[in-house]
Amino acid sequence: MNSDKWLTLAYQALEAYQMQYTTVEWLAYTHNAVFQVQNGTQSYVLRLSRQPHQKDRWRLMGELLVLYTLRKEAGLAVPESIDAPAKQMYVFLPEANVCGVLFHHLPGVTPAQAELTQKQIRRIGAFLARLHDVPATHWQNIRNNRNLSLRPNLDYEGLFSNEGTYALADETSFTEEQQAIIAEVQEQVKTAMEAIGTDEAHFGLIHGDLLLKNILFEGEKICALDFEYSGFGYFIYDLAPLLWQLKLDPRYPDLVDGLWEGYTAQRQLPPYEHLETFIAARQVASLRWLANNQHNPAVQGKAHQMIEQRVEELREFVNTGVLQRQ
Repeated sequence: MNSDKWLTLAYQALEAYQMQYTTVEWLAYTHNAVFQVQNGTQSYVLRLSRQPHQKDRWRLMGELLVLYTLRKEAGLAVPESIDAPAKQMYVFLPEANVCGVLFHHLPGVTPAQAELTQKQIRRIGAFLARLHDVPATHWQNIRNNRNLSLRPNLDYEGLFSNEGTYALADETSFTEEQQAIIAEVQEQVKTAMEAIGTDEAHFGLIHGDLLLKNILFEGEKICALDFEYSGFGYFIYDLAPLLWQLKLDPRYPDLVDGLWEGYTAQRQLPPYEHLETFIAARQVASLRWLANNQHNPAVQGKAHQMIEQRVEELREFVNTGVLQRQ
């Protein structure tokens, strides 16, 4: 779908919300289209996403319930959605199979990687610890409605099977040699997961995609965005997306120590030795995402080369136990 079509759908979603606006501007497009909406001095963010099946729309509802619970029970700064007319949690545009969610704008700045400070990385770790400290009882309604697919599992099957979040649209996405390397990594991840176990101290609701682009700082306040990939997984995995992203930073050793220290000052994690394995797990998830999104504007024309490079990095991980990104 081209940008003009997405913009047309944005106007339709705002009409369904009965929202007056002065400007509608693009913010981002990966697999969702995101717009900034201005109504006088009031700012909002509109997110449009393809939701062709009822289970997809249940999952979206689950994401919004997660956000509500994190604000109410943990006092965390996360996006707050605005009810559509008739108190619906989102609007559905059936002719395009697209759902729209309108959020209050959250002030703050996403830090550039080169400018990320030790104080900030520790605060990110502390934020994740608070998120993971929300008692499991607050997620019972979501977990007990698995038949409605409110939130996915991000365990071994959820990350790597074709029934999970990163299910491959095409089984031939990787060569046999690439599949063999990926399978070796997945076996190491499985061993680590079995060693950690799924008790409440180590497994529960996680963000699942906490990259820098999903973090805002406003003074001493930190906010996490985009809980689309949130689900039930290993708490240690929630550190992996950001550390995977920071692997290329020359300050990486200090940054990983800061994130770990910020987190463990509030709650415990499994042994540090497991962390590298979960970062490799994130790399496998990223490969599956790339394979499914080769025509996405962010990677179009580059996906095949990126897949080859990331598989080679995993080969080195298998040989050394360390994931070195290039």
